[in-house]
Amino acid sequence: MKRTTKKTAVRDRYLVIGTHGPGFTTQEEELAVLQDGIIPSFNALHQLEEKGIILAGGLPLGERTLVFIMEASSNEQADRILRELPCWGVFDWEVRPILSFGKRSKEEQSIVSKLKKRIKYNTPITTREKDCSRDSQSF
Repeated sequence: MKRTTKKTAVRDRYLVIGTHGPGFTTQEEELAVLQDGIIPSFNALHQLEEKGIILAGGLPLGERTLVFIMEASSNEQADRILRELPCWGVFDWEVRPILSFGKRSKEEQSIVSKLKKRIKYNTPITTREKDCSRDSQSF
């Protein structure tokens, strides 16, 4: 989704999921992983929350997984933000752009308006419009 922040910058939103976090076999390894990787990563994520880059997120209970929604001005900026995290190379990452409900509602309303005109004037829907309409029903 694109939205205007207080700085009037257009931002995209992303659902970010980091899975398969680090494990350990000894107490010494656990100490090193926590001190050198996990705690610095949590601190970095918390700072991103404080800056308003991460809008919401956390850890699903009982999993070595991170889940959050972040904003960035571009795919490249989102990638840079993630690569700067201390845990970047440890987790498997899934990043999905997401649309706002408001934007999706406007798109659906546009389709409804076109369909009403077509029905009123008995005009067939083009193949492209059928594909767009089908895509809007894919959830």
